[in-house]
Amino acid sequence: LESCEDEALYWPSDWAERIDMRSDFMRLWPSIPQPHRDVIRLVYLDGYTYDEAAVKLDIKPTTARRRVNLARKRLRGQPMT
Repeated sequence: LESCEDEALYWPSDWAERIDMRSDFMRLWPSIPQPHRDVIRLVYLDGYTYDEAAVKLDIKPTTARRRVNLARKRLRGQPMT
């Protein structure tokens, strides 16, 4: 291992925390409206900027940002208001 930060990836307590986070994410993901998931997929998985994702989805960049922020709230267990 090259650094202490790399070493933290191998501690079993971190694995449990990551599994819990993934489980929570998978449980909450279906509750995110599809338009919000579309923006998240483009920005976080496909590497688009908010502006590029907005063009692809034919929405305003501010709408793309808002959808991601609302989805983040839902994933944190807060209402999407």
